[in-house]
Amino acid sequence: MNRRQKIVLGALALIDLLVITVLLITVMRATQYEAVAPISYLPPCTRRLLTRVEPLGQAQVAWDVETLYVALTLPREAQPPATEAAQYLWELLDVVGETLQTGCEPPQTITLQIIVPGTLTTTYHTAQLSGADVWAWATGELSTEALTAQGRYHEFSTTAPQ
Repeated sequence: MNRRQKIVLGALALIDLLVITVLLITVMRATQYEAVAPISYLPPCTRRLLTRVEPLGQAQVAWDVETLYVALTLPREAQPPATEAAQYLWELLDVVGETLQTGCEPPQTITLQIIVPGTLTTTYHTAQLSGADVWAWATGELSTEALTAQGRYHEFSTTAPQ
């Protein structure tokens, strides 16, 4: 390879490196922000609940007259063992109960879900409760044991394809 060919090859390598750097910066900036409605546009009860749940992990809340759905994805670095992850359902339930006591109307059905993502397996802990039962529990009219007996709970896991 002569000197001219080496110079051309070096210039092409430098241009490749520059293009890759620009593409990498563009992709990083594009994925940095999620297209999510600002929390200020949410209804007050949903906003209160989401504000209280977000510190626990990545939260999703959908609330209307008939249903309340709260999903919490635990961060990988703070995940408890799978057997203890279900305890987060009680933390969510506490937050829902406190939010209902701020004047929010209880929906007919409340579904709480804890998502524990793993490297190969993702585990889901789900509880479905009556809104009236959660309200009665939050106000002290229903015991924890009675609430537990009247709710439905299930756990399942999914495995990533290899």
